[in-house]
Amino acid sequence: METKNIMIVGVGGQGSLLASKLLGHLLMEQGYDVKVSEVHGMSQRGGSVVTYVRYGDRVNSPVIDKGEADYIVSFELLEAARWLSYLKPDGQIVTNTQQIDPMPVITGAAQYPENLVEKMKATGAKVDALDCLKLAEEAGSSKAVNIVLMGRLSHYFDLPEEVNAIVGDGRAWLTASDEQWDVIMVDAYQDITIPFQMSSVEFFTEVYEHLKPGGVMVVNMSMRSESEGSMNEYLMDTIKSVFPCAWTVRVSGGTNLELFATADEDALARFEERRSEVPDEYAAIMQLVDDGLETVEGGDYILTDDKAPVELLGMAVLDEIIANELEVLRGQIAENGIMSLLE
Repeated sequence: METKNIMIVGVGGQGSLLASKLLGHLLMEQGYDVKVSEVHGMSQRGGSVVTYVRYGDRVNSPVIDKGEADYIVSFELLEAARWLSYLKPDGQIVTNTQQIDPMPVITGAAQYPENLVEKMKATGAKVDALDCLKLAEEAGSSKAVNIVLMGRLSHYFDLPEEVNAIVGDGRAWLTASDEQWDVIMVDAYQDITIPFQMSSVEFFTEVYEHLKPGGVMVVNMSMRSESEGSMNEYLMDTIKSVFPCAWTVRVSGGTNLELFATADEDALARFEERRSEVPDEYAAIMQLVDDGLETVEGGDYILTDDKAPVELLGMAVLDEIIANELEVLRGQIAENGIMSLLE
């Protein structure tokens, strides 16, 4: 089949990255060749986030250029308009009508554009706009906006009806389940940080107990910091106190770290053995991961249900990021003058 292109756009913290991963896994289960590429900036501060999802019989590149998107799925109204130029002439926009003020609007330097749905339709674009936040709240959780949008997208192309999406607290659901899995992925964010109940020794012990022998937990960590006692250091030490083996790899072009944890001490050897069994494009990705793996040694920074100050740790990382950005701006002003910031 002809390769299809889906752009998922939004504001950091809305769940767009998780939605793209869910969609990618779903399409792979249907036998498609799938490429997913994340391009995102300061997502913890409400920055613009975009993910490319491409699927078909054979997909060679993960990138979508202007005018190539069959679908643009937007978690926020202004983001839909921002990426409109990437839509095909006969493409479809599915957008949440929620409005989140970007920094220029917050500071008073600009106003949030009015009548964006009408303006997009005036360009000839097909726009399906709905209040996904309201629908998610009616379903029981404001965090389910991504599931609402994926459900709406499913109206436009065939998706299997047997996929089971559960809206609720991940830890509570895991605790109540007797099942075990080969892989459990943890990608939980709440505003600028992570839910405390999904960061503790007790939570990661639950995950450990729900993995099959040889199973792997994968954790997406996106608050990278070089400071001692950072959020990621707390998470790595906490996870290593539960899992005998853990490794991290940096995600190229972003601030994310991916962490892999398992009780299987032969996991890396099996990883090497399996590489020859996968298509070349996946083997290349496996090689990149293997080359970048760093062993988590563990330490004394432990989060527990009784003590998990994730909000304070998150704010510390943001303060560090802002300080680094301000230093760059100070250097630019010193060298070229304050007006250079407007160029």
